[in-house]
Amino acid sequence: MKKTILILTLSVFFLLSACGPNASDTSDTAVSLDTGAETSSDSAYPVPTKTTSGSYPPPQANVSGYPAPTVVDESKRFAINEPIEAGSNDISGTGPANTPIKVISISYVGDSLGNGVIEEDGTFHISLSSPLEANHVIGLQLGDQSLEASFQDGPGYTNIPMIGLILAQAVVQP
Repeated sequence: MKKTILILTLSVFFLLSACGPNASDTSDTAVSLDTGAETSSDSAYPVPTKTTSGSYPPPQANVSGYPAPTVVDESKRFAINEPIEAGSNDISGTGPANTPIKVISISYVGDSLGNGVIEEDGTFHISLSSPLEANHVIGLQLGDQSLEASFQDGPGYTNIPMIGLILAQAVVQP
């Protein structure tokens, strides 16, 4: 019985001491002269100020818009002629004239399959080191990495981790 009273007394004591006023509470509260409502200086939301017309101020218009769309430089477009059949030993396509390129296997994380230079008329034909396998993904990369700075933002480019910048890609058909 004494134990129960002691536990009950301690519980009430701790409850009252936890719920009582906080001595370190120094928040300022004031009464608004306009509305008579109590306000606090540390409240989460500031009290809106009234305009002379008695309504809240109108929302502010956003004067900055979305950025202008970028123009795609079509002179940097590379393409692989499709469909590409399994067992093929050459690849053809189009791209910027006199650009060195290489054909890689994206499926084999960048294995080089062949290389060449795009001709003056913008076409290329590259013989491959081995026949292509069905359902593998191949891609074009720059043959000279020092040119990569001028080809950073072309149309349809993809940057694949552990492989690099892919200028064009295609799937080998069965």
